[in-house]
Amino acid sequence: MNPEPRTQESHAHNLVLVDDYPVFRKDRHLLLKEEEDMQVIGEAGDSQTAIDRVRELSPDVVVMDITTPNFNGINVTRQIKTLQRERDCFLWKN
Repeated sequence: MNPEPRTQESHAHNLVLVDDYPVFRKDRHLLLKEEEDMQVIGEAGDSQTAIDRVRELSPDVVVMDITTPNFNGINVTRQIKTLQRERDCFLWKN
C-alpha cells in the first residue's frame, strides 16, 4: 500500500518525545526524522518536563515512555489530555 501523495495543504504532525533515557530519545528522534509528515519539536526526560513542554509547544502528538520518572506515563498522559483533549498520546514500555 502506497501512502497518499502529500499536498500543500498537508502539514507535518508536531511531536514531543518523552523518555528518561537520552539514547532512546535520540534513536526515536532519528527514526521519526525520516518521516516527512512528522517533526519532533521537543523532548523531555521526566514527567514534569513533559507537561511543561506540552504547555509550551502544544504538539499534535506526544510519544511517551510509560515508565517516566516522577509519575508514570499513564498519569502524565491523563494530565496532558486535560490540557487539550484532541491531542494524541502514544505510550510504550522500554
